[in-house]
Amino acid sequence: MTVLTRKLYILLSTIILIACSFNLASAQQTPQAPLLSVSEIDTRITNLKDNSELTEEQIKAATELYQEAKRRLEASVAAKEQKVQFESELANAPKTLQTLEAEIQIANQALAETSKEDEALSTESMRQEDLLALEQELVQKESELRTIRAELEGYRDSLQAITNRQTNAPRELVDARAELAKITAALSEFSADSEDVVGAARQANLRIRNNYRRLQIAALELEIAGQSNRLEIMTARQNLADLKARALSLEVQAMQELTGQRRLNEALQLQESVKVQSELYAGQHPILTNISEQNVQLAEQARLLASTKANISRNTATTRSRHDQVLEDLNVAKQLSRLESLDRNAGATLRRLGNQLESVPSIRSSVKQTQSELIDATRQRLIALEALRDLPIGRVDPQQILKRARQADATIADFTPEDITALESLYNSKRILLRRIQTEGLARVSDLETLQKAQKDYLGATEELQSLLDEKLLWIPSVPAIGLDWAPKIVKGSLELFSAEHLTLMTNTLITQLSRFWPLVLVFGVIILVLYRSRTGLVEEIRERAKKVGRVQQDSAWHTPTVIGIGFLIAAPLPLFLLLLGGLMALVEVPDPFIEGLEDAFFFVALLSFIFLTWRAWDREKSLFSAHFKMPNDLRKAVNKELRWFIPVMGVSSGLLALTTDMDTTDIYEGFSLFVFIFTALTLAFFGFKVIWWDRKLVKAQTDEGFLSRHRLLVSAIMIAGPIAAAGVAAAGYYETADELLWRFFTSSVLLLMTYIVWGTIRRMIVVAQRQLKYRQALERRDAAIKARREKEAAEERGEEVAPPPLDTKEIDVSTLTRQSSQLLNTIIIIAFTVFMWMNWSSLVPALSIFDSIEVWTINTGDIDAATQQPIELPITMWNILQSLFILGLTFISARNLPGFLEIFVLNKLGVNPGTRYAVVTILGYTIVAVGVIMGFNRMGFEWSQLKFVAAGLSVGIGFGLQKIIANFVSGLIILFERPIRIGDYVTIGEQSGTVSRIKIRATTLSDLDNREILIPNEALISERVTNWTLSNSVTRLVVSVGIAYGSDTEKARTLILDTVKALPKVLETPAPQVLFMGFGDSSLNFQIRVFLRAFDDRVPMTHTIHTEVNKTLAKAGISIPFPQVDLNIVSQNIPLQIASQQMAKSKPRATAKAKPKSKPETKPSK
Repeated sequence: MTVLTRKLYILLSTIILIACSFNLASAQQTPQAPLLSVSEIDTRITNLKDNSELTEEQIKAATELYQEAKRRLEASVAAKEQKVQFESELANAPKTLQTLEAEIQIANQALAETSKEDEALSTESMRQEDLLALEQELVQKESELRTIRAELEGYRDSLQAITNRQTNAPRELVDARAELAKITAALSEFSADSEDVVGAARQANLRIRNNYRRLQIAALELEIAGQSNRLEIMTARQNLADLKARALSLEVQAMQELTGQRRLNEALQLQESVKVQSELYAGQHPILTNISEQNVQLAEQARLLASTKANISRNTATTRSRHDQVLEDLNVAKQLSRLESLDRNAGATLRRLGNQLESVPSIRSSVKQTQSELIDATRQRLIALEALRDLPIGRVDPQQILKRARQADATIADFTPEDITALESLYNSKRILLRRIQTEGLARVSDLETLQKAQKDYLGATEELQSLLDEKLLWIPSVPAIGLDWAPKIVKGSLELFSAEHLTLMTNTLITQLSRFWPLVLVFGVIILVLYRSRTGLVEEIRERAKKVGRVQQDSAWHTPTVIGIGFLIAAPLPLFLLLLGGLMALVEVPDPFIEGLEDAFFFVALLSFIFLTWRAWDREKSLFSAHFKMPNDLRKAVNKELRWFIPVMGVSSGLLALTTDMDTTDIYEGFSLFVFIFTALTLAFFGFKVIWWDRKLVKAQTDEGFLSRHRLLVSAIMIAGPIAAAGVAAAGYYETADELLWRFFTSSVLLLMTYIVWGTIRRMIVVAQRQLKYRQALERRDAAIKARREKEAAEERGEEVAPPPLDTKEIDVSTLTRQSSQLLNTIIIIAFTVFMWMNWSSLVPALSIFDSIEVWTINTGDIDAATQQPIELPITMWNILQSLFILGLTFISARNLPGFLEIFVLNKLGVNPGTRYAVVTILGYTIVAVGVIMGFNRMGFEWSQLKFVAAGLSVGIGFGLQKIIANFVSGLIILFERPIRIGDYVTIGEQSGTVSRIKIRATTLSDLDNREILIPNEALISERVTNWTLSNSVTRLVVSVGIAYGSDTEKARTLILDTVKALPKVLETPAPQVLFMGFGDSSLNFQIRVFLRAFDDRVPMTHTIHTEVNKTLAKAGISIPFPQVDLNIVSQNIPLQIASQQMAKSKPRATAKAKPKSKPETKPSK
């Protein structure tokens, strides 16, 4: 709440109070009629129902008013009781506080005396009877401790409620006074008792409500007046209960240790007696020896169970103590979080609570370990119980035992009478041991369950506190915002940091550590020198391997990992030197804050330099990025050029930042460290700007189809806008927030780089494997062709018929394999990158809940509050909008990628045909979009009940303007569900034919034989006649016509054609091919060849093959295939030949027929 809002709120409250006072004064001047009782109201309601002169509306209105009046009467009784209670508490508060303070002093003294008694009790030897009595007392004390802990938890809840009432009670008081003013004004309208039934009911209702509001105001005033006293009293009661719980905890812990020691002593004594018994029967009968050894193992197991009693009790007490401390810290954090604005002091308190908080993963590890021990203890107890049940009841049957033993070893001798006596003794001891194990196991299970419950409570409180800190700390300033006093702080901080004292301390510490750990320095020095001297050879090795990249016979998948490792070695000398310095500073016996800062600085600069120097090594000419990953040269050179100045500048600034981040000195932290951070952030932004936008024309020319060009704005937001925003946030005073964000940006960038390296390496392996596989297949095909040619030549020399080459059905489809491998690689890389990015940023997600307090608008739910009879409004906050945008974005990503993922990795593996896969994938995409849109709008409060009128309006528009689009959409859904056509089917629609390639919302795409894509509206596929050549059966019939010359042997021709067709591999045997003599043509005897093919795509190729093979067969058999012939007969006329010739020469016919006359034309003489 801002200052202006608070002032307006106070002004409004004052006006309401003044109005209430005037109304109360005027109301006091008019006498009030007595209030109705509940029985009188019930009587009036009954009379209303019996009154026939009233309408139903009047009866209903009056009844509702009387019913509300009854509820207000009941609330008035509760308000009166609260008023009396608050009056009593306010009057007795001083006395109650005095009594509680005295009890707290007594409890403190009792706690000190309990500690002394526990020390004396732990050293005093006690008899067995005393220890048994102590166990009974322990059970009673544990029950009392549980009761006090429950009471303490209730006090914590009460304190929480009192704290909440400090905020809510004044608001309720203002609202009650405002409501009372409205009721008083409404009552003033009635000069006397109303004679109207509804008016009388309303008047009675107002009087009862008036009385209720007065009692409520009086109770709230007393509550507000006594809030501080109640808070002090409840805090004192909580402290008293806490002291009692601590005293009882000490007593219980001491008793548990004593009883555990007793059990341990008994277990040790039992173990000693069992060992003596085992030594007594050593070397005697083998069955006795075996049983005695089993008893020794059982005794050891019982001792181990008894020895853990004290440790479990101490762990339980420690865990409960930590839990109580976390609850206190959680209460403090909640109280601070309720403040309207948290300053730097509150932030420092919350950060201190966070620093002393145990990590959640370590607590979870303890819970898992306890769970494992609990399972083990339960297993041991059950095994002992089962073994105890297997023991014979009463006396032991030696013969039965001997019989079972001889099943394994038939040479075992019989028992002597002494052996039988010893056997009885050993079985009695075993029975005692098993009972001991069962008892100790049961006790250990109970103790472990208690410990586990305490650990889970501790874990829950820790997680709640950690979540609250993660939610609040990011938005709390840690330093003053930049002002006029910032520049002097920078100067003072730098002078203090680089003072002569610090420089002398660093020099002396370094000299001391070098003399102490000179062997370590020597080893590091040798390694650094060797790596530095081998840089030239390593660079030459990279160039030699670059020459082999792309050459099938010399290329190898291991070239890329080797170059990556060489890049690490080239970059290693400087990071190893800095790592040595950081290690020497870490080994200082008595570290100084400045030395600890140097340790952090050396380690961080070592990491940073290793990353960027490795990048430079990979960015060299003919190195990883250029030769192996084929990164555009201009982009690679631009990055390499900027790294020359960026690495030293970033190394110095980041080192100074790591040095000063944890220093407590005000001038260093708020001045110099903040300046270095802003400089570092702006340096990162400038580096990103130089790489992405400075030479953007050159980069864009090389990366038009690359990731940088397609996602330039996204990359710019990460590399430029992110650091600039961090610098601005730090300048505003949120230094630690900006530091956290910048570190996440840095780790995200490193993660992106490592993901690119892994993706590029695996992709290179796939490409190399693909090329080598293609090369081997090419060699195999060449060898097979040479072999087939030689066999053909040999067969021709022998005069044999050459057999057709066999089909290679085992050849691997390299292109399909490579495509599937690439899709699998991209999917795995994206999933892994998403998981690691979530792990990097997930801890900051709770901080986004601050947007839940920013209300954007409200939505009327349509429901009515039963208490206030007001419509319920649902506030829509910025957090709801962010969640909605996230859901919609996730829906878009899922709709684009999840169906494809399902098709590649699920449907394709199950052998589902392409048409079914496409239908499932398309419907799944529609479903994802529909569900995501509904969920997204639901988060913003737009439910179907609010959108039904909009939908009704849209339906009218759809009926007039969008009916075709909707018809196509519905038709597309019918096609997908009913599946009259599928992906891959060959269909004919009107005059259009082609293969179905896509079925979209509006239209279906056909690919015809000319490789053209034809869009057919989905409605046409439902309303028009469609021929699907491959719907239920892909087998199709092909008809080819062949004609032979007149005079040929038709039966011979038919047989030759039929044999030729049957020999073709793609012609099906069933249905059998047919050759039919269909009739006599103008110049040929017409045959029709009818064959059936497996797929529609074979029709055109097989038409060519049939024509070719039939032509060869008929030509070889001497059967000619005629062409059209025309016989020309000239009849003589009474026209002179010369004139006829001249007339024919003058005429110019439009078309001429080519004909080959069978004989010369006959010329008859004219008469």
